Amino acid sequence: TSKIGSPSVTTTQINPDGSITELPDPTDASSTPYLDIFLYASSLILLHFTLTLLVHHQYATDPPALVPVFLASTVFSSAPWLILLLVAALHPRASHPLMQLVFAGMAIVAGAWLVKASNDEPYMAVMKKAPALGTLWVWGVVELRWEIAAACLAVTGAWGWWKGYGVW
Repeated sequence: TSKIGSPSVTTTQINPDGSITELPDPTDASSTPYLDIFLYASSLILLHFTLTLLVHHQYATDPPALVPVFLASTVFSSAPWLILLLVAALHPRASHPLMQLVFAGMAIVAGAWLVKASNDEPYMAVMKKAPALGTLWVWGVVELRWEIAAACLAVTGAWGWWKGYGVW
C-alpha cells in the first residue's frame, strides 16, 4: 500500500519470491536526490547564463568575452549559489500542495515583474533584472503541475493585457 495519496508513487516492491519489500519514503529528508538537485540547479544556472547573453544580444550591446561573462554571471555571482540552495530546499518537496502554491505565487510574481520590467524600465535595468527573473519564472512554471502552470501563465498574460502591455 502507498503511504502517500498519489497513486504514481510506489512505496512497496514485490520481490521474485513473492515477498514484499518496503521502499524508503520519497518524502523522507534522508533520501535527498543529490544528483537530481545538481542537474536541476546546473540547468537553471545555464538558463541564467543563456538569458544574460540573449539580453545583451537583444539590446545590440557587445557582451564581454564569453569566459568572463560566464564566470561573472554564473560562477562568482550569488545567483548560482542561491539557485542551488533553493532547488535543494524546495525541489524534493515540489509535489506537496503547499509547495505548489509557493511555486504558483513565484511564477505569477516573477512573470509579471519580468513583463513590467521589459516594458517600462530602461534597457540597463532590463539587462540586470531579466536573466534572474526569467530563471525564476521558468523554474516556477516547470515545478508546477501542468494545469496550475497554465493557469499561472494565463494570470500573467491577463495581467499584462490589463496593464496595456503588448507582445510586439
